[in-house]
Amino acid sequence: MMLVALLVIPLAGAVLSWRAVGRLATTLHTVTAVLTLVGALAVAVTVNRGEPLVAFDGFLRADALSAWMIALIGIVGALAASEAPRYLAHTAPGRFYPLFHLFVFTMLLAVSTDDVGLMWVAVEGTTLASVFLVNFDRTRASLEASYKYLLICSVGIAIAFLGTVLVYFAGIEQFGDEVHDLRWTTLLLLAPGLSPRVIELAFVFVVVGYGTKAGLAPMHTWLPDAHSEAPAPVSALMSGVLLSVGSRAASCWHSASCPSPWPPRSCGRHPTTSACSRTRA
Repeated sequence: MMLVALLVIPLAGAVLSWRAVGRLATTLHTVTAVLTLVGALAVAVTVNRGEPLVAFDGFLRADALSAWMIALIGIVGALAASEAPRYLAHTAPGRFYPLFHLFVFTMLLAVSTDDVGLMWVAVEGTTLASVFLVNFDRTRASLEASYKYLLICSVGIAIAFLGTVLVYFAGIEQFGDEVHDLRWTTLLLLAPGLSPRVIELAFVFVVVGYGTKAGLAPMHTWLPDAHSEAPAPVSALMSGVLLSVGSRAASCWHSASCPSPWPPRSCGRHPTTSACSRTRA
């Protein structure tokens, strides 16, 4: 249940700090950030010592790549959280603390779920949680940056949804209703039998969609404005881990679109493009 606890901590912190004010809000913020860091490091160490962590019958799963991302989110989140009270010293915190921890929660969920659909929801959740933080200062420039960020990333995530639907369609057409057919572990096993044309088209949609979130050119036009207008702790989270979350989502889809003859243990340990090209050749 270590994965469940890791996700509950920032979510509970966001809920509890929603009504908190003054010193109580700062204390809740600090405790939540510290507990999240401890939980993230505990997950990373546990996975590094043995097999992947699994919860809810495989719905949540942390493999080697996920554990690395979880640790990165925990460390960068703690460093950003440590600077938040100083940044907010001369302004009202408002909803900064709950949105901050909700942002951390959605990123952790995106990298710790084995379900493709839930990962898509979590990546979109990172946009919805952080867009209000980008506009925290409520200036005309921050409003424009948040609007651009929301519009471009929402279009991108909608394109990624089309890629997800295409992969699901390819699986249904080839194998019928499979148990957990939207799980990464299932997709990687079924990938060699899926229609190559459909999978290649789906991969294009996914790369464009999640690439928008990762700030890949030419879909990166939201990035300079959002990062410059967001509060410094939020900008650190966006630069340090949010872009990596989008890149991780695209890289896992590469594993499904370029299957190899042997099933991998995780998308993080899957053979690279060279192995894919040898298989297709």
